[in-house]
Formats: sequence, C-alpha cells, structure tokens
Amino acid sequence: MAPLAPAAQQMQPWVGNSPAQTIDSANSYAFVWAAGPTAHVVMHLEASSLAGKSLQMCYKLDGKAPVPTGTVFTPDMKGSITTDFALGGLSSGQHNIVVEANDNQNLTTCYYISSGANNGSAAPGISFGF
Repeated sequence: MAPLAPAAQQMQPWVGNSPAQTIDSANSYAFVWAAGPTAHVVMHLEASSLAGKSLQMCYKLDGKAPVPTGTVFTPDMKGSITTDFALGGLSSGQHNIVVEANDNQNLTTCYYISSGANNGSAAPGISFGF
C-alpha cells in the first residue's frame, strides 16, 4: 500500500505550561503519514528558546494518555532540530495524534505541542488515516 500524503500542523508553545518558552511557530511543524499499519511522525522546531535542553518526543494517540517515544533530542544553539519516530501496529481507519516535545527529565512537562491540540483539552491533534 502506498503511503498517503502527510498531514501537518504547526508546533506551538503549550498553553498549559508557563515557563515562557518561545518558538518560531510559522517555521516549526509536525507531520504524520501512514504506510500500512505504521505512522511516521516528523517534528521540526525552529528557533526555540530551549537551545541545549534535553527533550523527548511524546505522543497521544486517539485521546489516550501521553506516551514517551524514547526519541531524546537536544536543539542546537539556535534552538532548532528535526527529529522523528515511527509508530507501528495501528488498525486501519482514522486516527488523531498529538505530537509533543517534553522535558526529558520530567516527561509530564510539555513545552511544545501540535497546534490542533494547543487548548485546555490537549486534543484532537493531527488527523490521519489509511
């Protein structure tokens, strides 16, 4: 099965966190595309205020609790980085995924989130299907 075109959203500072983190949201994004039962997720942060800080990609699939991916990354001295992970074993149909960049030392601290979930409920995220 050929992958579908990717679905994308901008990455933004999470409204539920108040350490005054910043980012160039117009040039920061997350996108997801599915190939069979596997979703591939790429996140790019541009000019974040967290240069040199250890972060980890997390996701929330279909409204469930956040899951750490194990993908640990550190933005360069400009605060920029591109990173990714794959999520396998998905059932066919429509899904929603929220992409987060969280503090690697305290995974409950979200700094950046995909724009569709940047609200009090942290949902629904990026819609995709196969």
